[in-house]
Amino acid sequence: MGNIDLANDESNEGIVPVLKISYYDLPFQQKRCFSYCAIFPKDYEIIKEDLILLWMAQGFIQSNGQSLEEVGEKYFMNLLHRCFFQDIKCVDDGEIISCKMHDLIHDVAKSVVATEMMLVTNNTSNLNAEVYHVFLESEDAIMFPVQMKRMRTLLRKPRQMYGVRSKIEIPKVESLRVLSWPENGIQNVPNMICELIHLRYLDLSDNPFRLLPSSITNLFNLQTLKLRHCSALEKLPDELGKLVNLRVLDLYGCYKLRYMPPGMRSMTYLHKLTYFVLGNPAYDGTKALEDLKCLKSLTGTLLFNIHSDWTCDIAKVRKGGYLSELEQLKEIVMQFGYNLEDYKAQAFLDGLQPNHNLRKVYLAGCPGVRLPSWWGRGALSKNPKSCLPELVQIHLYECGVFELFPSMSQLPKLRVLLLEHVSGLEYIESNKNGDMGPTELGGSPPGEAHEKLLKSLQIYYCNQLASLPLCPQGGSFHICAIDSLAFRKSLTYSRRYKISKDYRVEINSVNVEYIINSLPTDIFEHLSHLDISHWNEIKRLKPVELSELFQSGRVSSLLSLTIFKCKELRSLSALEEMWRHLTALETLIIEYTATLKLEWEEDGDCYSDSKEHKSAKAVMREEDNYDSVITSFDMPWIFLAPTLRSLTLVSLPKLVRLPRGMHWLTSLHSLEIKFCNNLEELPAWIGCFTSLQSLHVENCGKLKSVPQEMCQLASLERLSLYYNSDELRVRCQKPSGADWPKIQHIPFIEVV
Repeated sequence: MGNIDLANDESNEGIVPVLKISYYDLPFQQKRCFSYCAIFPKDYEIIKEDLILLWMAQGFIQSNGQSLEEVGEKYFMNLLHRCFFQDIKCVDDGEIISCKMHDLIHDVAKSVVATEMMLVTNNTSNLNAEVYHVFLESEDAIMFPVQMKRMRTLLRKPRQMYGVRSKIEIPKVESLRVLSWPENGIQNVPNMICELIHLRYLDLSDNPFRLLPSSITNLFNLQTLKLRHCSALEKLPDELGKLVNLRVLDLYGCYKLRYMPPGMRSMTYLHKLTYFVLGNPAYDGTKALEDLKCLKSLTGTLLFNIHSDWTCDIAKVRKGGYLSELEQLKEIVMQFGYNLEDYKAQAFLDGLQPNHNLRKVYLAGCPGVRLPSWWGRGALSKNPKSCLPELVQIHLYECGVFELFPSMSQLPKLRVLLLEHVSGLEYIESNKNGDMGPTELGGSPPGEAHEKLLKSLQIYYCNQLASLPLCPQGGSFHICAIDSLAFRKSLTYSRRYKISKDYRVEINSVNVEYIINSLPTDIFEHLSHLDISHWNEIKRLKPVELSELFQSGRVSSLLSLTIFKCKELRSLSALEEMWRHLTALETLIIEYTATLKLEWEEDGDCYSDSKEHKSAKAVMREEDNYDSVITSFDMPWIFLAPTLRSLTLVSLPKLVRLPRGMHWLTSLHSLEIKFCNNLEELPAWIGCFTSLQSLHVENCGKLKSVPQEMCQLASLERLSLYYNSDELRVRCQKPSGADWPKIQHIPFIEVV
């Protein structure tokens, strides 16, 4: 069925009964889960996690020894495999986060539930006692009929755009099991909600209330409580622990909370807790952590916020082991208050001791002196086996005084390492013996051979770093503003670099030349992407130095080059020694380089069919020697002509017209020009772009027309003209615009 274009089938009316055969083949519980999806509008993006929680709230999922969430996941995947869902979206690790339903599949679900489901826009006249589930799509105020005493679901669609949204009074329907009422301007949560004793799913996200009524703890059956981005919420009910059936407590974005209420240890069914805050000296933070230790069913991501006024029993916290038994927790995020004392931060870190299944760690603003022992510190650790073997991602941000990073040999599955503003970091242990200096990230532990997995190494503003870890294989490598002499020397003496193909390097520094010269040649052997930004001292380099910097072996495999905010770069000819070696370049992006002037001052035109042009091509073919035909007009485009497919120019204020040397780019497929406010015209020789398929011009206010030669672009499939001059917009209007005959042959035209 997945290969059939159902949307364009003329016999759609006869297809629905056929599709029902697949529905009838489903197990009973999954039939109910599928038909419930009829509550959503057509083409609605359904969040997988929310859908499973809604199924749970309606009692459609029956436990068979597994958790309800696990059974719900199996139901979802079975429906997906049977093509009831499509257009799935996934995160980086492949986990599905959302899906949609084909319109005809939606019709099948709708035909099954008949009148039980109702989509409400502005008219409520069809609402009656037979309707069980309502999806409210209206942004306007409406009134609910009083006779809807059997309603079990009331969902309000999240707001799709900014602006005033009408408040709608929540109807009191005692049979409600699901109430989703986000972004409704609720400043005081009505006590009536606390009387809905059958409620299992409550979503009050993005509302400006400061407190929840204490009686909300009477909702004994509640499984899901979503308070996401309730940014004014200051306090949770003290007896929140009475909600012993709660499985999801979403507090993400509730940053005015200062502490967690006591007694949460009784919420043992809790699977998802997105935010855990420690603060307020009036409450013992040690007890809050002891409560957390009892929540052994927690999964996914947990964000900690540790305020500077947090009080605790330091000795007890250090030995806590608060996450050691939370085997399903996959990611922890820790944010520390600005003035938090070092010893408190260190005690908190030492006391977490996460389970070995942890996959991601993010540390922000940590003032601690050292990384915790459970991280694994090689020979420097009292327990060398105390590490995180499943860890795939580490992100440290503004952790100012860490001097030593633990041995990479204890992180065999690490894929991403991001270090930002770790100003005290000097060394990374290279092996299990605690040696300093270059290390091979993602390397195999002793006695174990497997492919090295590190895909991304990013180091920003770590100015004390004296040694660079060996680079990732087949991934990305970003360096930003590292300018210590010790660092440059360490790069020079690094020898064991082994780089596979499709490799990316980003260098963001005022001393680009030092970093490039210091990197071993092997790092460039399979380099595919190079991003250079903020190179502010290029003007002082001599041609000989540039030639050495961009020698052939370093850039000949490059597929993509980005130049960003190099404010002293005034001409592309300054990088001539680089251009002549870019023999494989397919993508060139030049952005926000204010002093760069692409075109030359001399007058004269160049046409693709001129004798000079033809003879130049002939010489190139016969002698394979560019130097014999190159003029200043051709730089650097003649070097890029054979391979360049995509060119993007963004915010170049000195760009008045495209340089005539660009007529060499006959293999160009895509050209984008954005925010070049002084661009006055597209050239007459634009017809030379015989392979051009897409042309996008945006926010070029002085561009008032397109040339007649646009007619020659036979391969052009898409033309996008966004927010340029009003005159250009009028001239390109169909069918009467003056420039419309020049572009009418293009299949897709968009003028805004």
